[in-house]
Amino acid sequence: MADADTETAEESAADSTATSSTEPSPADTESGATENTDAEPSDTEPVEENTADSMATDALVEELTAELSEEGYDVFSGREMVSIRRSGQIAPNNVVCQEYLEGAEAVMMGYYSRTKTIAITPLPEQISHPKVYSLLWEGNNAEINASGFFKHNEIETEQTVRYEPEWDEDVTSEDLPGALLIDLREDGEVWDRADPSPDDEPAVDAES
Repeated sequence: MADADTETAEESAADSTATSSTEPSPADTESGATENTDAEPSDTEPVEENTADSMATDALVEELTAELSEEGYDVFSGREMVSIRRSGQIAPNNVVCQEYLEGAEAVMMGYYSRTKTIAITPLPEQISHPKVYSLLWEGNNAEINASGFFKHNEIETEQTVRYEPEWDEDVTSEDLPGALLIDLREDGEVWDRADPSPDDEPAVDAES
């Protein structure tokens, strides 16, 4: 019986040692020393890498543009155009968005009826106010839902028309960057049907 009791005691001691080697102690748990092998990898690094790649690409493009310009070459980046859609939306193209609206979350708009000119002033953040319109971004493109603005100012939007805007820094104070001006008296490019992406459609003259 003494031998059996001795073997039982040795087995219990071995089990206790094995358990203590696999289970974390309360001190380890409180200090956070236990490593969680099931933790999901962080997404922070890929985002930083993508941002760095984008900055490197922009720097390369700017460097090549400067070198070509020094040699007398004109580097074309696309026309600045703003579409006023039949559905009541204002849609600046990619060139306008990158040049004037990058980083903006909203705009204020005004209409000068004497010159039939729309002024669009970008704002760096969204403001909850009836005179402020949200910039709805999708990738590098943005649009403004302006049907109420057109109705209030009696601006007809029976067809989708694209205009070449102008940037005026003198419209606003020094605290604001300026305003994008759309002169509705100018001949625009009229599209045969309202389409979210009219750049791919054949244009007809506004006077026809």
